Amino acid sequence: MSVKPFAIAASVTLISAILLATLAIDPLKRAWWDYLNEHASEYYVHQMLAFNARIDLNLPTGSVLFYGDSMVQGLAVANAADIAINYGIGHATSQHVSQQLRNHRNVSRAKAVVIAVGINDITRGNASQVLPNVQEGLKHIPKAVPVIISKLMPVNEEALGRNGLSENVALVNLELEQVCSDNQRVRCIDAGQLLAASDGNLARQYHTGDGLHLNPRGNAIWLEQLQLAIEEVSNDPAP
Repeated sequence: MSVKPFAIAASVTLISAILLATLAIDPLKRAWWDYLNEHASEYYVHQMLAFNARIDLNLPTGSVLFYGDSMVQGLAVANAADIAINYGIGHATSQHVSQQLRNHRNVSRAKAVVIAVGINDITRGNASQVLPNVQEGLKHIPKAVPVIISKLMPVNEEALGRNGLSENVALVNLELEQVCSDNQRVRCIDAGQLLAASDGNLARQYHTGDGLHLNPRGNAIWLEQLQLAIEEVSNDPAP
């Protein structure tokens, strides 16, 4: 074999090896990134659970308590009630909310409790866990404290790049509606119906661009619905 054909063959072999190595490494990179992201998220949630538990020890009487995920965490809850405590945690699931309600000692001081959680359960393939976790959480709220459950907001599947989420959102919302029907002290609100486009997806003008989180326009509509519900269950005028 002459030098030139040998060099060409060696180059082709090297390039093929690099391509194969790239194909092998990329999935590993993605898997490693997913692993790190999952554990970083779980660490963050547990840190926030600890911080929120400290707040509970200093809870003002007559507060409206907001429990949920990043949708709640990014909400200016002071616009919904005079004394509002935001216990929302990004990446939190319904299990985390149930855990907080079980562990917080001073929920009995609240004027009302707002629960808005479930989308993280759905995106992780655990939609069936939302109902039992919410029901378990309700057991730890004193019967004298009214509860407002905010149904899950619609999502924009195209912006998220995921299909099938809207169907699970609808199913979970039906289950939450049943919880409200079975409990006289629990009130359901559905701000999502005001935020959906004609196709049922979260309208573009109401989300931040990620197809999930509400922008100021979307949050303003949600806050208005929360204000009205809080006023109704507590017999207090909205701020």
